[in-house]
Amino acid sequence: MELLISLIFAAGLARLGGKHMQMLNWPLYGAGAVFAFTACLAYLLTLQDKVLKTGAGVGHILAVCDNGTLGTAFFIVVMFGAVLPRHWDLRKNIMRTRGELSILGGIVLLPHLFHYVIDTLLHLDRFKAMEGMAFWTFTMMVLLGLYAGVIFIPLWVTSFPRVRKKLKGKRWKNIQRHAYLFYAFVYLHVMLAYALHPENTYIFASCLYTLLFVAYLILRFQKRAREAIGIVVVALKTKGGIHDRS
Repeated sequence: MELLISLIFAAGLARLGGKHMQMLNWPLYGAGAVFAFTACLAYLLTLQDKVLKTGAGVGHILAVCDNGTLGTAFFIVVMFGAVLPRHWDLRKNIMRTRGELSILGGIVLLPHLFHYVIDTLLHLDRFKAMEGMAFWTFTMMVLLGLYAGVIFIPLWVTSFPRVRKKLKGKRWKNIQRHAYLFYAFVYLHVMLAYALHPENTYIFASCLYTLLFVAYLILRFQKRAREAIGIVVVALKTKGGIHDRS
């Protein structure tokens, strides 16, 4: 349910923000940074057996920052923006604001990376305590999470306009192409994490992640097929025009 609510929020922000996102970006970045910092602080306090007291609403926001759900939702929305039908208003708004959405998503995803790296380093003994399929599942989950984090950093940094202006267009595009690997690693990381905790509460989230991933692949394939057909049609028309002149 957290993922669904986060997706609705991210898509709603893109839909409502639209042309005004550039006016609202820094206030949004500031709010995201405050929640991100607070989520990191709350995690550090748990390491000392302390609890950061907040209201229920703030607590839920900190939770989806800490577990990466909110940041992932922003990147899922950006991901779908490139494959949705061109005539959809939602697609137009996402494509118009994808830079801001990526930056904001990166800000609120940082607490999860912070938590993940520290937790892994503090509990390396878990690798020794596991064996068999549990060991390999946990190891692959950790490695995929680290790989996704390494890919995420340059993707996020190059989303900032000032950084993007300093890069040549071709180099920027080459960096952004790694987003496909990032999406794939995130999906596999999440699925393996849920496999280690097969409680009923994770079934809905697992199904939703899988549904979104499959839907994206289908839309991506359809887009590539349309582009390929368009290239063939143009080539045939061009060839026919040459024959007509001769």
